[in-house]
Amino acid sequence: MKFIAKTLFGLEKVVAAELTAIGAEGVTVANRAVFFRGELPILYTVNYMSRTALSVLFEIASFRISSADDLYNGILKISWDNYMSSDDTFSIVPVVNSDLFNHTGFAGLKAKDAIADFFRNRNGKRPSVSTSDPDILINLHISHNSVTVSLDSSLVPLFKRGYREG
Repeated sequence: MKFIAKTLFGLEKVVAAELTAIGAEGVTVANRAVFFRGELPILYTVNYMSRTALSVLFEIASFRISSADDLYNGILKISWDNYMSSDDTFSIVPVVNSDLFNHTGFAGLKAKDAIADFFRNRNGKRPSVSTSDPDILINLHISHNSVTVSLDSSLVPLFKRGYREG
């Protein structure tokens, strides 16, 4: 499985060393992120033990696009019922660097529509969006014509582990 540990600029090598020590495979440093591979136990361990990662993304799909419709169709092809149900709430965090979209929010809206339509077509019921407290947090990364869709396994930033409001 492919994972991405998000971090702050300058801490990438520190995160890479942490991941290697934990037992992650294929550790590769990027800008504000570290890519790695492993099975689910590694994902859980990183979420529990990492001191420098902000969150850990679990890649579920990647594809290329040449239009907003391609984005919608690519998102629609994902087997969303493997990751959530129509009873779950979700939110999308779009990160977009592409001439295909004038606004980051538009790409997020196309993705949201595709996920809602996936469930509506399956069982007639769509999941709800919750920007403040979603059950599922989806990361949509678009760089030029390359799209990566990931689930945020941390849901809240890792520096907030153990924090409770109130």
